[in-house]
Amino acid sequence: MQPYEDARLREQMGMGTKLTRILILERDHNPGRTTVVLVREPVGF
Repeated sequence: MQPYEDARLREQMGMGTKLTRILILERDHNPGRTTVVLVREPVGF
């Protein structure tokens, strides 16, 4: 759970966030085609 996003949603919509998606990559059939970017800070939108 992201604390910044959770607080924003609780304030605006009355509900928080929860982990609902997990990415698992196994055996890429086309090597070099998949890019995953992980960011360890809030980026907003």
